[in-house]
Amino acid sequence: MDSLKELGKRIRILRRLSDITQAELAERCGLSVNFIALLERGRSAPSFETIERLAVALRVPMAELFEFRNEVSRSGEKERVIRKLTRIRSGRDLRLIEVLADFLARR
Repeated sequence: MDSLKELGKRIRILRRLSDITQAELAERCGLSVNFIALLERGRSAPSFETIERLAVALRVPMAELFEFRNEVSRSGEKERVIRKLTRIRSGRDLRLIEVLADFLARR
């Protein structure tokens, strides 16, 4: 996969994890929605200034935009889990997550 497509997927992942739309990201960056869509599809190359704007808008270090080696293949699954976790309201579910986190931390 080429780098532009990987970067686009990474931007999409980070945007979705931030729970914002393409329009909201575009507004935060001072860019058009169409340009954000092109970036996410890997059809447009961002300038350094645009990369800076994206990082600020997504509240991540610039380097995180380029951390896509293993992330891309598992991104869909991770995103679904994170979205579900953010909707948890019951104490029982939170305790289950705590147990799972402790288990994973020991591995």
